[in-house]
Amino acid sequence: MTRSQTLRARDAAGTLLLIHSLLAIIVHILKSGLSESFSEFLSSGMPGFVSSTLIMQGICILLPTLFVIFHYGLPADIIPGTSTPSGGWTIMSATIGIPAAIVFTGINNGFIYVLYKSGVKLPSLVSSADIAAESKGITGYIVVILLSVLLPGIVEELMFRGVIQGSMASGGRVFASILLQAAAFSVFHVNIMFIAAPFFAGLLLGYIRHKTGTVYAGILAHMTMNLTILFMAPLLPTLTAEYVSEMTSNSILYASVIAATVASVALIPMLIAFSSVKSPTRYGAPVKGKKLFPVDLKFILGSIILIGSMFFSYFTNR
Repeated sequence: MTRSQTLRARDAAGTLLLIHSLLAIIVHILKSGLSESFSEFLSSGMPGFVSSTLIMQGICILLPTLFVIFHYGLPADIIPGTSTPSGGWTIMSATIGIPAAIVFTGINNGFIYVLYKSGVKLPSLVSSADIAAESKGITGYIVVILLSVLLPGIVEELMFRGVIQGSMASGGRVFASILLQAAAFSVFHVNIMFIAAPFFAGLLLGYIRHKTGTVYAGILAHMTMNLTILFMAPLLPTLTAEYVSEMTSNSILYASVIAATVASVALIPMLIAFSSVKSPTRYGAPVKGKKLFPVDLKFILGSIILIGSMFFSYFTNR
């Protein structure tokens, strides 16, 4: 990767986040303009889950990601990375998603509980686990796994740990790039009830991407995290307005704390193992004076739009 390519890559992260945020707004406006019956069809049950997921993952994430990759001519050392992890690190990357999902769910439940106790009115939301349970069949679970585990694991990693982190790291400090993409990943979900878990997940996935030198390891970890959250839901559900309002005791909160503490016993040694690895990642040619916060106005604007969308969703779904 030449110096000119490195300088050009700096601009890609902000462009991608801004395009995504604008497309998400446009999709929301178009959806609200549909007839009431069709809008209800797209917003409820399995049909709504499938259509919403395909629109978000395909139109709002995958298409702009591919556009930015080809428009900026991003090379392999940015996305997907030039390194191929060994079998041991491939297994480690996939395995770490299991305790990570439990720890991050526990943290997120604690965050929601604090909001509730602070008097914040929580919005009513439906999870993919609820959709699968309501479908009453193996087909429903297969569809949910495809659309909430496999597809996001590939598409979101390509966008956040591939293009956004790789592009920012090519002209900025690696730590700042990991932190900024994790912050963008948290507000990208546009869900005030699910902001703590994605932030910590973004940090972990960004760290894995940096240490292994490839986005493929993050894809595996992302998939196992999503899969663990899906199948763990009956035992350790992510708190929602319904759960909190029906709670007669703090049992779910206590279970979250205990589960997160136990899972951290497995997560911490894995993190220590990753920290001992010398990263093979090389984000482009050396650039004099790498920026501490390698973001541009487009990245900031895209983040503001996503934050605004999150609060808009919150006030319209309470």
